[in-house]
Amino acid sequence: MPWHRQRRQLSAVLVMVLALVPTPAACFPGVFVGKAGSQSVAHTAHVVVMLNGPISVVTVMVDYEGELSPFALLMPVPPDVAIDRVRAVKREFVARLEQLSAPRFHGFFEQDPCDHGPTEQDWDVRYEASDSGFLAPAFLPPPERHWTVSNDISIATEPVFKNSESEFRFQILPVSEPREIEAWLKPRGYQAAAETLSGLARALERRKLLVAEVNPARAELLGDGGLQLGAIRYWSREPMLTISSTLGLLNSAGIQDLFLYVLHPTSRFEVSNYDNVFLPSNVEVDAAAAEQLAVLYNALFDAQLRRNPRSAVTEYVWPTTGCGEPCPNAPLTLNELMSLGGDIMEAKLVSSVARTPEPEPESDDEKQMFELQLQGKSTLEKAQSLRQHGKDRRELARRRAMMSRQRYIMTRLHLRYDRKILTSDISLQPAAEQLQGGIGIPQGPKGVLPNAARSAKVSHLQTRFVSLFAWPHSYQCEAPTRWRWARRWKSLDTALRKVWLASDLPQHGRDPNLLAKLIQTPIAELDIIPKPAEEVSLAPAQPKNVSKNSGCSACSGRGAGTSPFVIVAALVFARRIRKRR
Repeated sequence: MPWHRQRRQLSAVLVMVLALVPTPAACFPGVFVGKAGSQSVAHTAHVVVMLNGPISVVTVMVDYEGELSPFALLMPVPPDVAIDRVRAVKREFVARLEQLSAPRFHGFFEQDPCDHGPTEQDWDVRYEASDSGFLAPAFLPPPERHWTVSNDISIATEPVFKNSESEFRFQILPVSEPREIEAWLKPRGYQAAAETLSGLARALERRKLLVAEVNPARAELLGDGGLQLGAIRYWSREPMLTISSTLGLLNSAGIQDLFLYVLHPTSRFEVSNYDNVFLPSNVEVDAAAAEQLAVLYNALFDAQLRRNPRSAVTEYVWPTTGCGEPCPNAPLTLNELMSLGGDIMEAKLVSSVARTPEPEPESDDEKQMFELQLQGKSTLEKAQSLRQHGKDRRELARRRAMMSRQRYIMTRLHLRYDRKILTSDISLQPAAEQLQGGIGIPQGPKGVLPNAARSAKVSHLQTRFVSLFAWPHSYQCEAPTRWRWARRWKSLDTALRKVWLASDLPQHGRDPNLLAKLIQTPIAELDIIPKPAEEVSLAPAQPKNVSKNSGCSACSGRGAGTSPFVIVAALVFARRIRKRR
């Protein structure tokens, strides 16, 4: 059994034993109903809202814990939603949003003081290609063949849905009264408590009921007896700015988490009926925090909610053309955006003329390259090549136009609450300004970085934890330049390379003791005072018998108690390999 599932199973057992500890769960804009009075809980849910003009596309992904017999998800939807507007989406597309927007850890390494060249970060690096690759179309101009960039002509542009293999069977019911809902449920063996029926009736005012009957045999079974379900997507011409979040409390097992992702062409989003807060970012931590990042972040999140429980935390705002600094993976691809609603935006908001633009005039380089390809061909072959060349150029123009339209600002909001806190459904609204935070390069011997969000022309906001690693070797140059923070040293290239993320947060624990133990940046507003660290020496020793190019034998971080980054990475990697065995 994978290590993360073992941990999840152990957590479930502890919850049963420690009945006073609330079970983490996730809220979703709907409710489960089962058969024979079976009980069910939603542990994790993510709601994606793609907005553009009058069109709204909503995607809901939720996990299930309960009896493995057929059950149904009931969700209120706008009155214009018909069955042909509902699709089953692979959960990997929503999981990608969670990965790209998750709080992350990054190490900054002091550049060799004798290297006076410009500093370079991981996100600045571009890798040259030695050739165009066997998949690169011959007509691409030299500038695009020179770099290892995405090949526009070969990218997937169509959305991907679950069809015959889906675990869902959808129906739309025009019901609103408790007795009407019960009249549909009872003949099919589903049972719903009076509280569930009345809650649905309140949520169904001027709405329809989307029923997704689930076949557990087609869903992925988790180690603790739960299910990982795919995502459910529907679209409407109504602006979906209110999430039926209180309805999800009916499947609550205690504290609930709700992750909201809003994709809009130009705007950052926030909640309108609860407080909007931002956790400090660019917080310096001990390098050992990398492997405990989710637990540490949960404790920091809880500390914020103790100050302001009726709040939504903005954890990430970034254009979908990027993915943060550092990027945990590649930015969202076109077919991922299309699967989350871009196909509806194209079909309903873009004219046929705009969808099939004429290609731009060819440059001299393109013309010369194509002429070289025609050399030695017969008249017939040249005619065929000309037709194919024109077809390929029109297809490339279509794809690039689509890519330029399918660009969004992605906002991630995170809420954690119980019934006492969540007294009304969550409403969304465009924010008044764009923000940036959690970015930048450390400055000076103390690696100063801004911790608060601030206004910006374009939003680039992420939740980032950082560690600083001072140059560990001596140097033998007359004018060393200290405290320039860059990407990790080449001597660490053989170590584990990854971006550490605080993902799958509701399934991790929370340890408030880690705040003072691992955080090295004082956070006065949350009463977090780290243990004093050793002062950084500004006068490094320069033993003559050690070369500036010597190996990294003591690559330690700055400050007392900081674990060596490479050792932490190697130990964690080895530990997880052993657990998988």
